[in-house]
Amino acid sequence: MKKLVLLILVTILYVNGYSQKNKEEYSGRYENGTASYEYYENEDFERIFHGNFEYKIGTSFSANGQFNNNLRSGKWTIVRRDKNKYDDGTVIIEIVNVTYEQGKLVGKATYKKTDEKTKDVLAESIGNFIDNKLIGNFTFESNDKRQRNIFSISINLNNKGLANGLSIIKYSTDTGIKFEDRRKFGNGALYWRLFRNLTTGEIIEKYDNKSIIEEYSDTTATYYHRTFIDINKYPYDSYWDLYNAIEFWSNLNCSNCGNMYSYNPLYVLNKGIIKNKFFPVKKKK
Repeated sequence: MKKLVLLILVTILYVNGYSQKNKEEYSGRYENGTASYEYYENEDFERIFHGNFEYKIGTSFSANGQFNNNLRSGKWTIVRRDKNKYDDGTVIIEIVNVTYEQGKLVGKATYKKTDEKTKDVLAESIGNFIDNKLIGNFTFESNDKRQRNIFSISINLNNKGLANGLSIIKYSTDTGIKFEDRRKFGNGALYWRLFRNLTTGEIIEKYDNKSIIEEYSDTTATYYHRTFIDINKYPYDSYWDLYNAIEFWSNLNCSNCGNMYSYNPLYVLNKGIIKNKFFPVKKKK
């Protein structure tokens, strides 16, 4: 028995030592910028990223984190700096902080967009992940008056990543009219809604039917759709904000974000990420 234990220990030490011995470092050109990273070569002579990683595109973008056998691992910090199109004398700074396990998002994830000159927070989001799924309370807020983009989202999600309980979306139109959309979900199914004009006090839509939960399938919606609203009378639905906020974190291209958001700087570099597009609302049968 002692010999067996000793043999196992020797094998472990040999493998670790072999890996460390063959681990190499690179510093130079990488994709659209420069990178410094640690790696080893597999039996097919392919580079496997393993260890510290730093990537830069001049002074406009940086990504810092670690890889574990080609997958992102541990804490990552992403910073993007871009010219402010409303003021040439300053820049917009976006900072993302996330944690990965085997290429999947876990734990707290934060995003913050600020004006370097005024120090104004233009957009901010906080989410919590388990195995690439958003859970708990998710928030997204935009205060960029120059883009006429003012809204806030607060949605609660269960451990399956489905909307559950009360969600509140608030936004203002180009003319300054304020709206509030309160929604209640049961395991991803929308069953209650109060949509109102906060400026005039008009109740636009009031809906309460918990039995409708049975009309929803177990499949989540994969694309934005309006529900319970006269789209001819009210062509703008806050459901669009909810969709874009979720897509900001889940879709690598944020194809439907339009002018509302720039795409998440987290996905400027996709190396080592396990993709997972999701939406927390079920669709009807």
